[in-house]
Amino acid sequence: MRRRIILSIDGGGIRGLIPIAILKRLNDLTKYKLQESVDLYAGTSTGALIGSALMLKTELGYVYNITDILNLYSFRSASIFEVGGSKGVNPLKLIMERTFQNLTVGDQKHDFLFMAEDNSNNSLHTISNLDDTYDHIKLSELLLACSAIKGFFEPVSIVGKTLSDGVTVMKNPSLEAYKHYQAIYPNDEMVILSLGTGDVSVHYDDEVEKKVEETHQILSEMNASNPLLNYYRIQPKLNFAKPEMNNTSQENIQNLLIDAQNYINHNMDVLDKIACEIRNITMNSRKTA
Repeated sequence: MRRRIILSIDGGGIRGLIPIAILKRLNDLTKYKLQESVDLYAGTSTGALIGSALMLKTELGYVYNITDILNLYSFRSASIFEVGGSKGVNPLKLIMERTFQNLTVGDQKHDFLFMAEDNSNNSLHTISNLDDTYDHIKLSELLLACSAIKGFFEPVSIVGKTLSDGVTVMKNPSLEAYKHYQAIYPNDEMVILSLGTGDVSVHYDDEVEKKVEETHQILSEMNASNPLLNYYRIQPKLNFAKPEMNNTSQENIQNLLIDAQNYINHNMDVLDKIACEIRNITMNSRKTA
């Protein structure tokens, strides 16, 4: 039996700064490179972008560290999350193509599960490197599909499917990630670190946010009764930042980081516990490697 770590990151546009800041703190606490510890990256929209950047690796090592990604979101967010330009023109496209170039899904060494919406029936469509159907697809193209917000960007056609951003169908991908990996490794223990992009339920009392909370409740109940599941959910309150996913003003970026830091300051016991667990899993896996 192995202990496997699933890192799941919600959708939420620029609010992705919050889970990145949390990850940076956890990385400092573990004293290991967090990317070396994660077995499966799961993400929706901005969560897929963060996960893909974290897992990107060449023969020279990881291309980006967590600080690099934090800086990217802090200083290039206007390009990444610009949804007020000409309809159909996705400013993220150039960034993705420059970042991932000709890398394909089949080139990836880390397991991942990203969420998208199938436009033919408005249902969830998941994309995984463990499904060789996608091996030849460029990673940049896949990520454009996962971040093609309806009403702003054109959907992307991949292997006969017309896909868009998956936020409306599965903003919180943690339960899908668990089911996906548990089906492959039924006898292994799953440690799920589920990172939200800030609690916006006060601002948006809709089906999307209700499903986010429902997913959390299901996993919490499973966690209480399943000895092979260890589930952590981090969802900071937005006390200063605005909830809009495309509010890339410098003031809002700073406020997102303040909200993340406030969570860190008031929840060090939780973060220390998570870091200790990650550190122990990493040490044991190195001993048995």
